[in-house]
Amino acid sequence: NDLNGNSVKEAGEPGLANWKIVLQGAVAETTSTVVDGTYQFTITSEGTYSVIEIQQAGWVQTTPPYPPFTVVFGQNVTDVDFGNYKQPKITGMKFEDLNGNGIKEEGEPGLSGWTIRATKGQSTKSTVTAGDGSYTMLFDSTEIGTWTVGEILQQNWQQTFPANGTYSVNIQSGVEVN
Repeated sequence: NDLNGNSVKEAGEPGLANWKIVLQGAVAETTSTVVDGTYQFTITSEGTYSVIEIQQAGWVQTTPPYPPFTVVFGQNVTDVDFGNYKQPKITGMKFEDLNGNGIKEEGEPGLSGWTIRATKGQSTKSTVTAGDGSYTMLFDSTEIGTWTVGEILQQNWQQTFPANGTYSVNIQSGVEVN
């Protein structure tokens, strides 16, 4: 999991389990990565091979394709690694807190047309709530880091949730905050 989307395998970036890896060449085989993200093929025929991964929905491969390689008997080929980045997102709902208790309860409607804003240093992202009050904010690999998320308060309204008015969210590959 290329947490920061920089195409480099770095300390602390975990392997991804259950990814299909395909060996193509004189022999064709498919295997899956294990819990730590590793995989292995036993090649019994000399020749030129390629290794590819099968992409999973919502993920982007951050490392370039590994070039074909020639295998001779007794040779081990290592470090044919793949990096992947999953686009992080923040989802939520702006709701009318009818009783002012700071809790979304049954019957409290979503509010459309409200601006939700995220800031990190000089960077700002915003989105507007949909008809049901929901919103989604997507981030790319250049937007890794801690963002502060809040709403633009409208006139004659008082915010009841969250208590301090904003959330702090650490954005990295695969983060889905709701």
